[in-house]
Amino acid sequence: DIDERSRIEQDGKNFMVIINLPLLDDEGQFDTLPCSMVFTSKNIVTLCSRENRILGSFTKANSGSFDTKDTTKMLLNILYKATQFYLRYLKIINRKTESIEYSLRNTTNNKELFQLMEIQKSLVYFTTALRDNQLVLQKLIRLVRAKTINSILPFSEDDVDLLEDIMIENKQAIEMVDMHRTILESMM
Repeated sequence: DIDERSRIEQDGKNFMVIINLPLLDDEGQFDTLPCSMVFTSKNIVTLCSRENRILGSFTKANSGSFDTKDTTKMLLNILYKATQFYLRYLKIINRKTESIEYSLRNTTNNKELFQLMEIQKSLVYFTTALRDNQLVLQKLIRLVRAKTINSILPFSEDDVDLLEDIMIENKQAIEMVDMHRTILESMM
């Protein structure tokens, strides 16, 4: 479901994490995409309605950098990569905004205003997705600390440290989105 909200569900020996991934389409538009990751005692299943660069980066060509048998690391790698892509896309949005702002100063063309409106819409999607993802990360850390999911996803101390780092990066992305939205609102 394209409107699926980020969340965690646990059913016996199965564990599901749904997060929203950032997208940059061929036309340069930004959006978000729900991604489900289901962990069973023997398998990891990822489900997305569209191809995306985040899951696409986990291919046979670079399989030496990850191990699908280590389900905890696989989850953390996907979460980390999603956060990194949000930050990368926010930098692109910032450059686009600056370029449009420069054009607006030199012309009164509606095209630039529509581009700013499109960016503003993307930032709304990013805000919602990042905040939902932060709730998932917070719940995940609570489940890890309560040792509720250790039979399905065993977390080492290093894994917990990485999860905390991912939470910090995600919070930074939230702050960047808020800053960009404030700047755009002041321009409009």
